[in-house]
Order: sequence, then structure tokens, then C-alpha cells
Amino acid sequence: MRDPNHRSTPMLPNFSWLISRLGQRLDTSMRILRVGTAPASRSSNSVVLPATPSRFRSIAWPLIGVLVLVAGWTVGISYYFHHQSAERQFLVEQQSRGARAARLVESTILSDYAAVERSARALSERSDLIAALSRRTDAARAVREWAQKEGKSARGGLIEVRDGRGGLIERTGEAGTQRLDEEESRQGVRDALLGQDNIVVIERLQGLTIRAAAPVLAGNQIIGAIVVERLIGERYLDQLANQLGAEVALLAHDRVLGASMPPEDAAWLQKARAGIQTGSTTHIELDGNEDLSLRPLPITDQALAVAVMVSNKMAYETLSDSSRAFGAVVLFTILATVVAGLYLTRHLIRPIKALTERAEELSLRYAGRATQHKGDELDSLVGSFDAMTTALLSHSDRLSQAHMTELQGSLELQRQYAVMRLLRGLAAAANESDSVERTLERALNEIGSYLDWPLGRVAILPDYSEDRSLPPRSLWFARDPERFRDFIEASNGIAIVPSPNHLIGRAYLSGVPNWVSDLSRMTEWNRLDVALAAGLHTGVVIPVMAHGHVAAFIEFYSDQRVDATNAWLELVEAVGAELSRVAERQRAERELRQREVEASRLAMVASRTEQMVLILDTTGRIEWANDAVMRFSGLGMQEMRGKLAHSLMGGSRTDPAAVAQIG
Repeated sequence: MRDPNHRSTPMLPNFSWLISRLGQRLDTSMRILRVGTAPASRSSNSVVLPATPSRFRSIAWPLIGVLVLVAGWTVGISYYFHHQSAERQFLVEQQSRGARAARLVESTILSDYAAVERSARALSERSDLIAALSRRTDAARAVREWAQKEGKSARGGLIEVRDGRGGLIERTGEAGTQRLDEEESRQGVRDALLGQDNIVVIERLQGLTIRAAAPVLAGNQIIGAIVVERLIGERYLDQLANQLGAEVALLAHDRVLGASMPPEDAAWLQKARAGIQTGSTTHIELDGNEDLSLRPLPITDQALAVAVMVSNKMAYETLSDSSRAFGAVVLFTILATVVAGLYLTRHLIRPIKALTERAEELSLRYAGRATQHKGDELDSLVGSFDAMTTALLSHSDRLSQAHMTELQGSLELQRQYAVMRLLRGLAAAANESDSVERTLERALNEIGSYLDWPLGRVAILPDYSEDRSLPPRSLWFARDPERFRDFIEASNGIAIVPSPNHLIGRAYLSGVPNWVSDLSRMTEWNRLDVALAAGLHTGVVIPVMAHGHVAAFIEFYSDQRVDATNAWLELVEAVGAELSRVAERQRAERELRQREVEASRLAMVASRTEQMVLILDTTGRIEWANDAVMRFSGLGMQEMRGKLAHSLMGGSRTDPAAVAQIG
């Protein structure tokens, strides 16, 4: 059965996607509709929009503008993150490339260092050199010829040949390597003439010299010395730079020993000094387009380092030159966005206009109002939607009110019909039963079937007051007798007395029905424990009155809480009144039967007595006479009925003098 208080919700189109687009304007309108405001009477037939309309005549322009803004923002953000990612990748690659190049330069110099040492030792063991130095005549000329030949075949560097006293016989090789003798060079020659191979690294104004000296032995005799030098200078570094594709420099802690091309930063040596002194492999950021990859060079006790120039962030900006490409992408994106915006708005406005027209039709159909168009298509849709929903809600309220009235009337009719059936059943039980007890038993079953409560009882009080201290006679209605057995036994053993603490006792005192929605609140009730144990929550007692006195009680119990409503109370009063009328009628019939019995008994006594007995009406006419009168008058009962009493005095045995005296 439907709830009569339920309010039906009108079937409206689903405009949730539109509400999210319209924002505050439509939200204001929806708040007005949600509070249930009835459409007020207006001076005109137009519906006023709930908020200020848009300044645009069409939503196409703001939509295209938003699309262009979003597209431009998206392209810009994408370009920024792509640029940052490419830049980071470029810098990582350049640093890795610089580190590999520095390691390659270091390994090349160390390889040349070892090659100079091996070359000096190998030349000192050459037999043709030993033969040239061992000649007694023209030894110098033979050595020069040998040196010239070896200098031509040498890949680079300088070769010196010394005699047994350390004198220079011949020097040949690269022109840039040749220089004047100095103490470090002479000391190496002296050590070689003493039989010790040696190699030293000498710092020059422009680079380093790697100088190795080895003794030339003829048998066990030192007949001279051979010296091999290699200059690590600008030419050497230029060759490495060409091979690596990056500029290379050779650094000491206090000056630049050589560089293929110095970087743009004038303070680059000062920035690299800490890395040179600590001998660490590091990356140094410089001003300008290049940074340094620094690596130590361990060929001398002095702090030396190899530096390779690599491109940095500024060089990436110069090399990438992405501004032009970015501008072209942005321009193309804006043009494509405008075209897409025109296409989308064309297909978006079409269904919005269709919805607006449909909403206007519904508004005119249910409210008879036209919508005033203002602003763009969405504003028109908002106005039409407002008018439509207002009209539909008003129409729905009318339908709901009519339905509720009809439903309430139907429920009332159903209730009245059920009550009528119950009362008719009670009347039928009274008419078909020959005793009050039988009538109350049938009434108990009728009420139990109607209420659908699990337990009920009729308690019939004794006729005599001296017997009411005993438990009453009880008739039970139980849907589950086993469940309520303890409660039934306890009730059968308790006498009914007037008491404000007991359920039946209250009805006994007041003579009216008693309804208790929560039995647990009757703390002094003598059946509370067994009632709660049986799961009973609500109880009602209906007294059955006869001639102003309680003749019986009908009580019912529910295992659920039931509140006393007006309908319930009216039903209980109607049942009590009907049963009381039945009890009074049957009691009156019983008393009438008793009086008839008593009257027959009195008539028998009167008819058997020897004294004359007459029963007269108010006019003195005879209604009944006993046998003595009939013997005295000589008339039968039918002859005497209706005659005046003194007319019987004129019989055959009547004394005329007495009649005259009476008359």
C-alpha cells in the first residue's frame, strides 16, 4: 500500500550536463525550484530569467575563445615540458660526452708517455747506433747519418744522440720541440751515462715535454746516451680536438699549459682551480656557451688536469632555435581550434535550440506562459527550462494533491469497511449466540482476526461480588499457544481487582478502554515479567459494561510497539460500545425471563389460594382473577376480563344489601 504522505516527483528531463555548463545562473534557478515555491501571479505573460543574461548573442564566440585559450595553454605547456626534457637530455649527453673525451685525452697522453719511454729504450739497443758510436774514425758523421734517418722515420718528437762524455752529437725531429739545454735535460743525460734509464716531465711555457733518456752499451761499456722527447703543446691538443670534435686544454693549478681554443669565460681557470688541486673528475659550469669536463692527469707530482669543453644550456638555446617552430605550431593550433570550435558549436547549438523549443511547448501547455529570450542560446534555454519546470511542478502538485485526496478517501473507506465488517461480525455473534459467554468468545475471535495481534483474552467477571476475589473465567485467543503458555497460566491464576498499577485494573477503575504502547513502563504490573519474557510490547483492555457495571474485559497484546492513534482509539471505543450493548441486551433478556418465571410462580400461588384475588387495570376493569373469584361469581376468566370489579357482586349468591351498601 502506498504511503499517503508520499509526494510524487515530476518526471523532468535529465539536464545535469547542462547544469554543469550554466553554472551559477541555472543553480540559482534550481534552488528556487527545490524549495517548492509555487508560481506566483505575474503582471505579464513572460518569465523573467533568474540572473543577468550573457553579453554574447551566441555561445559560439565564448566557446571558440575558451577552446583557443585551452589549446594555446596546452601547446605552451607541452612545449615547455618537451623543451625542458630535451634540454635535460642534451645536457646529460654533453656531460657524458665531455667525461668520455677527457678520459680519452688522459689515456692518449699516458699512452704517449709510455711510448716515449719505450722508444728511448728501443733506440738505445739498436745495433746500427751502437756500431756508429763505436767507430774510431768518422763516428760523429755516422751518428748524424743515423739520426737523420731515424728522425725522418719517427712519427713525431725529438731524438738526441750523446757521446760517452755527454756531448751532443746530433738532435733531430720536430722543429718546435728543439730548444736549448737546461739543467733537467742535462741531469737526465748524466743519469743515463751512469747506466740509469730515466723519464721526466718538464713544464714549458706552452705545454709539457716528456723526456726519456737511456744509455747505449757496447758490451759492458757505456759509449753514449739516446734521448727521446715528446712535446704536449697546442699542436698536439689541436690534433686531439680534431679527433674528438671538442676543444681540449691542459691545465696546471696556476696556469694554462695549452689549449686548442680557450672558452668564452675569462675566469674559467679560477673556476677550475679547485678541481685541479683536489685531483677530482668533475663538471664545471662556465659563463657563455661552454662548460668544462675536468679530469686529473697523473704523470707528475704536480697537479695537472685535462679539460674538455662541452656545450651547456646557453648553447642548447642557441642551437635549438625552437621559437620559430613553436610560433608555427601555435598558429596552426589556433587555426585548427577555430575551425573545430565552429564545427562543435554548430552541432551543439542545434540540440540546445531543440530543447529550448520543447521546453517552451511544455511551458505553454501547462502554464500558458511564453519565455522572454535574452542573451545567448544557453540563456534562452535557462528561461525556457525555468518556465517549464515551474509549470510541471505546479501541475505535479495539483496531481499529487488530487491523488493524495483520493488515496486518503480510499484508505478511509477501507478502514470504515473493515470496522463495519468487524462490528457486523460482533452483531452477528450476538444474534446467533444464546449466552454472553458464547457471544464474547466469538467476539474475541473476530477481533483477533481483525487486529492480527498474537494474543487476546476475554475475562468474564462473576455475577456476585463475593465471588470476584477469585480468578475470572478466561477465554483465550493465541496464535502460538506454546510461546505464550507462561503468560496464559499466570493470567488465569490472578484475580481482577481495581488498581491503577495493573493493565485491567485501570480499565476496571475508569470503565473506559486502556491502551499501553510500552508495557515495560508499567513497573508495578503483576504480569510484567512474564509479558516481557513472551515478547509482548503493547496491550489494550476493553471493558464490557452492562447497566453501568463491568461484566467482562477483552484484552489484546502485540509483540510489536503500536502507538494509540485516533483511528485505533475510535475502533476500540466502537468495539466496547457494541459489546456493551450486546451484554446489556442479553442481561435484560435474562432478567425478563427471570421475572416471567417469578410471575408464573406468583400466579400459581394466587390461583390456589381460597382468598379472592383480582388484578385490575387503571380504570378498575378486571385483567385476571383466581379460581376463588370464578367460583364466587360463577363466571369464567374470559367472561370476567374487561368487566368492572363491582359488577361481579351481583351474582346468585350475592347479598343485595352488601351490594347496595358498596354502590
